[in-house]
Amino acid sequence: MHSKFYNEAIFHITLRPQGPLLIKSGSEGGASVNPTLPDMNFVRTYRPDLGEVVYIPGSSLRGVLRSHAEKLVRSVNLDEACDPFLRANDENEYGLKPACLRGKDKSEGKEKIDGVRAYRESCYICRIFGNMEVAGRLKINDFYPRNGNPTTEVRYGVAIDRVTGSVAHGPFDMEVVTDGEFSGTITLRNFTLGQLGLVGAALCDMADGFVRLGYGKARGLGQVDFIFEKLEIRYLRKKEKAARSIISEILSEVVGENNKVYGIETLCDADTAKEFALPPAREGLELPGGSASPSGSFILLTGDEDGTRKLLEAAAPLWVEEVQR
Repeated sequence: MHSKFYNEAIFHITLRPQGPLLIKSGSEGGASVNPTLPDMNFVRTYRPDLGEVVYIPGSSLRGVLRSHAEKLVRSVNLDEACDPFLRANDENEYGLKPACLRGKDKSEGKEKIDGVRAYRESCYICRIFGNMEVAGRLKINDFYPRNGNPTTEVRYGVAIDRVTGSVAHGPFDMEVVTDGEFSGTITLRNFTLGQLGLVGAALCDMADGFVRLGYGKARGLGQVDFIFEKLEIRYLRKKEKAARSIISEILSEVVGENNKVYGIETLCDADTAKEFALPPAREGLELPGGSASPSGSFILLTGDEDGTRKLLEAAAPLWVEEVQR
């Protein structure tokens, strides 16, 4: 599935905290060396153009998105969202599926499982986010400040012992971001329309405040707003003197230069679709306000914030169909 390029969706996103936000740094012990530092520091990095700034790691956002996507899929089909902490012989009272492919390569005396088999035997979530045998197709960059360094402040807390009613830990202080904007990109490659819909549903739930980010969610921290600045969809563009290519022939038939978004189930040939157990080919979804134009070896389809939202809302029901197949 990774050996060919079929389609790619690039979300250009601005993330704006709607309240205090804390992504804790791993070096919290710095407060013992420098008493001026809070006990819980916001994660920082150095950028040549910005200097030392707070930022939101892509791994922090990716973990939250995967966790919420797993909850959505398990609400429809438990077998399509594995539990990465369960092994094949582990018992669980919730009926969750054990981690995809864990231990199968060693038990069969192989160093690596064939790519086609690994994809087919992976659950719906692992096909998007990846596992130990299948690389993920969702890439999330770090989100850096957009207009200067965001506003931070120090807040104080204390942990109470529920038995004695006395202070169990603290008081402690934590550094939170209260205002600012972070910009970054989320890229999904070789996707079905259902997979695009699931990622979009998770992003929209976070944008609507149903999913929080970072530390202290129970304390009211972590509510953020997503602004879909721009969505770019890329397909391969057929050239006049190109060698025979099934991908190019299919793309020339279904894509052209219109404002519709097509999944890999429509763009690949029938043999590939059968080999990877893809859903049936379906009509493309229109990107409202989108415009298509040739760009080098690609056909580029671009949409604005309103069009991106409408596209994701149209694609959201399709993941339910795919996990119920």
